Parts: sequence; structure tokens; C-alpha cells
Amino acid sequence: MGADGKFPIRGLLFCFVIVAICYANSIANDFILDDSLIVAANPDIRTIQPLQTFKTPFWGEKSGEGIYRPLVILGYSIEYSLWHRWAPGFRLTNLVLHAINGYLVFLLVRSFLWASPAAWAASAIYLAHPAHTEAVAGIAGRSDLLSATFLFLGGILAVSAVLCISHNYVWKDNYTFYKNMVRVFPNNIRGRQGFGVALLDGGFASEAGVQFESGLTVARNAPLLLGLAGVQMKLDHNCDRARESIDEALRIQPNNSSVHWLLAECFENEGDLASASDTYRRAVEETQFPDARLLFDWGMLMENMGKHQEAVALYQRAALIDPNDLSIKFKLKSQGREW
Repeated sequence: MGADGKFPIRGLLFCFVIVAICYANSIANDFILDDSLIVAANPDIRTIQPLQTFKTPFWGEKSGEGIYRPLVILGYSIEYSLWHRWAPGFRLTNLVLHAINGYLVFLLVRSFLWASPAAWAASAIYLAHPAHTEAVAGIAGRSDLLSATFLFLGGILAVSAVLCISHNYVWKDNYTFYKNMVRVFPNNIRGRQGFGVALLDGGFASEAGVQFESGLTVARNAPLLLGLAGVQMKLDHNCDRARESIDEALRIQPNNSSVHWLLAECFENEGDLASASDTYRRAVEETQFPDARLLFDWGMLMENMGKHQEAVALYQRAALIDPNDLSIKFKLKSQGREW
């Protein structure tokens, strides 16, 4: 399990440690004040009767108080089957609930602010604040603890709903998806590569270069070097700087089809059409599923070299892969071939 997976566990353990420091010395206490009436002397919790608890007032049927807390009474009846009249058992449950509430505060603040220090601080302040002493140390304060539990759970559900709705925007396209990935995981090289490609496709070459270079500070890999080479070619209008990135990418992944494709474009721009054709062929051979644009670019080269039959064959292969590409249709039509 990675660091991200251990983070929630550390938060939960932190909450239990704070509660133990603040309230462990109260566990051995006996029933006090309302504890005696609601727990120690309450006949309604001697047996577990879920339906009956939802019909009985908190202070019993003979009470004139209109207080209704069925979940609290049901919890006491379940615990009574375990602890009977042993007060430390009931109080231990209060401590556990308080720790869970502190953890819910931790999750809630972190979901709002995306700031771990603030979440740790908010959780610690909530758990250690003396205002909670009566609810935690007094067994009858269970209703306050459960109220807080449901309140925080409701807050987390509300935040989750908002995040779920907002994530629909994140999945809008590659740009929004990878931009969010880089925001959340800045050292994720797949995110840097994807965001760089999205920026490059959108015409933001300089910004794309920043993403590829940031990814390369984490790990040197062929896709990032390929992206950087594409940026350098677009900015420089030549392959002088790009060749260094391409050569390094080929040393890392000598059979990478996309790198050979970009190298073929370099040869073509430099006027070495024979090497360009051989490299295009290598790029096609290195992948089981060649891109339609790769075949189209090779076909364009063949056409420029006067090899019209080879060009038509490549256009037709490209049309099989992407029959809706208008540029491929136009080329076939210009060669007297309908598709």
C-alpha cells in the first residue's frame, strides 16, 4: 500500500490517540447523573427490541418529556447485552464514537480545503476541546455524539455530491481531464504527458513544453521525450533541438512507433526523402494498429516522390481505419479513387 493509501489510516489512528490522551482516565468512572436513570436503572434496555425503541420516549413511557431518541436507546440495549451494568464498557463506546467524529471532521475539512495540515489541526481541536467533555465522559451524552456523527456524515455526502457533479466537467475532454490529474498528482508522469499533448494539440506549444519538462524531472521516458521533441519542432520549425530528444527516446525505446514517426518527419523536413520513407515504414511495422494519420503522412511522402500507386495504397489503408477523415477522402478523390 502506497503513501496515499496509508494516509486515511494514519488520520484515524491520530484521532484515537488524541481521544485516548484526553479521555482514557474517564473510562473507569461509574455511572453519574443521568447515566443512572437512562442506563443503569432503565428496564427498557434490558432486552433488544428494535421496534419497541421506536415507540418509547427517551425517558420512558411514564415520562411527560417529549424527547425521542430511539437510536440511542437501541444502542444502549445492544451494549447492555455485552456490558450489563459495567459503566466502563458504555463509556468506551462513547470514546470510540468521539474518535470517529474527529475522523469525520478530518475528512470533511480535507475535502473542502484539500489541505492536510488544516485537516489535522481541525480534527485535533475538535477532539480535544473541553466543550465535549460532558458528551464523551457522560454516558448519557451519547445522543450528542450520534447527532454529530450524522451531521458530519451529511456534510461529507453533500461535499461528495458536489465533487461528483464537478467531476463531470473534469471528464469533458483530454485537456480538462489531464489538467485536473496534474493538479491533484503533480508528479504523475502520465498526467504530465497527457496534459502536454492536450496543450500541444490546442496550439499552446510553450505551455506543453513546460509539462513535458516537468515530467522528465520525475522520470526520463520515451513518451515525454517524444512530446518535448514535438514542441521543439513546432517552436523552432526545424529538428535541430528535437533530434537530441528523439535520439534519447530511441535509446530508451528503440521500437517505439511514434518516435520513428517523428523522426521520419525530421528526415522529410531536411529533404532526405529516402530515409524518411524507410523510417515511416519502420514506424508502421513497429505497431500492430498503425494510426490513420501515420499512413496518410507516408502516403503524402510517396506522392511527393512520384510514387502514386504506393501513395494510393497507403491512403486506402488509412481510409479503412478512419473512413470519415476528409483529408484522406480528398486525396483519394484527387488520385481518381472514390471511397
